[in-house]
Amino acid sequence: MREFESNRNGREDANLHKCIVYAQDAPDKYTDGVASLSKKLSGVNDKLQAANPAFETLLTELTELRQNSQNKSDPYHAERKEFLKDIKKAKKDYDKEMEMREQELVTEYRLKLEETLRGVATPH
Repeated sequence: MREFESNRNGREDANLHKCIVYAQDAPDKYTDGVASLSKKLSGVNDKLQAANPAFETLLTELTELRQNSQNKSDPYHAERKEFLKDIKKAKKDYDKEMEMREQELVTEYRLKLEETLRGVATPH
């Protein structure tokens, strides 16, 4: 039991010693860490400042392109619109012609049917 107590006390002493060393080094490590972080951040800031003109130029170009695309209408828009209009008209004309042909066929069929019923037409 005494051996266990002495080992435990030895471990506690060692841990306490480590804590004291870490605590004594902590301000230096904190200062070093802050200085290192500050140096890295200033490097990043310098790079961002150097890249800023390129971003400004790119933003200006994109803004101009967007305005030009909004101002300039599609040159083929009118042609497409006219083409679709012509297709609708052609379909309407075709439907009308098919309806007229159908009416003619129905009229011709009725006429032949009536002639057959009256016996005017000779059967083929």
